[in-house]
Amino acid sequence: MRGPTNEDRRGGSQEYIRNIFAPWGEHGDHVRIICMQEKTREGTLPKKECVDGIEVTRVESRNEVARLLGVVRRARESQTWADLMIENIMAIPLLAPLWKERGLPLLAIKHHLQGRTFIDSHGWSQGFIGLFMEQVLFPVVYRNVPLVVNSEHTKLDLKNLWFGKWEELQVVSPGVERISTTAEKFERPTILYLGSLHLARKRVDDLLEAFRRTHKACPEAQLIIAGDGPDRERLQDQASDLPVKFTGFVTEERKHRLFEKAWIFSSPSTKEGFGITWIEANSHGLPIVGYDLGLNTVTPSCSIMVPPRNKEALSRGLTQLLRNSEKRKAMAVAARENAGRFDWAHSSRRLRQFAEQVFK
Repeated sequence: MRGPTNEDRRGGSQEYIRNIFAPWGEHGDHVRIICMQEKTREGTLPKKECVDGIEVTRVESRNEVARLLGVVRRARESQTWADLMIENIMAIPLLAPLWKERGLPLLAIKHHLQGRTFIDSHGWSQGFIGLFMEQVLFPVVYRNVPLVVNSEHTKLDLKNLWFGKWEELQVVSPGVERISTTAEKFERPTILYLGSLHLARKRVDDLLEAFRRTHKACPEAQLIIAGDGPDRERLQDQASDLPVKFTGFVTEERKHRLFEKAWIFSSPSTKEGFGITWIEANSHGLPIVGYDLGLNTVTPSCSIMVPPRNKEALSRGLTQLLRNSEKRKAMAVAARENAGRFDWAHSSRRLRQFAEQVFK
């Protein structure tokens, strides 16, 4: 549905694809991504571009899914179509097992289940269709397709589906880019959020309410919200009386600089398959304060995770870390150690080995 780009635009699943498949070119593989177009504030992304050696083709029409499948269908007519097809399932599956040609090996990647997020994002009618496709159609149609997930948590979620009976299910975790930056911490105690401003998936409104309580206990504290999304104006209105700075979308360079300068990272998402920004923040020594989603991405030594939607507990975690410099220092060491568990090169090799088994 979406692909990586050289433009100033990022997303967890897009970055997963970019970092996993870019090294495959070193083995002589030609990786081509066919995905849908994406609107930006400036217009749209390039129809064709090369991203770290990956050929990206974007299609655009009123019926994007039909157009996307049409491009795939025409590509199949080429003698050099593909030796292996991989479907990257973000939200709605394209049901590739039903229309791919017989004999072409297929592998699927599923990042996480959306669940009720479908309804929160699209309302009951469209949301129910999405929920039905994920909970019923997806496990039935992909039952015999080798599947890659990004965490043990997502693996368990899939196996708990009524029809979730996969025999070949491989966990390939994301990695973290180790970018060396040297920047002094903000003088003011600073909490950082970085991600999408989409309340159906990321409860940034909860963070603002938690920060309102924290600010009373630590009047010198500030909150930086980096990222963009459909709920930005609503969140800006909510934070109008607080020391909150909205940066909009940030470049990779500025992202890592913010990680380096902040004191704490907070991401109160109620739905994550892995939590890639957690380990990105960890790699810069930032402790995490967020909602406990049952993931093993972070450990108690480098994070304070509280029950989902508990804004008071979220505020207590933020306040505790802002006030306790010794605890922050200890968690900073543990955070870097935790981030060291995740490596893109290792994950790329692991998925390629799994793909080779499927190909054989």
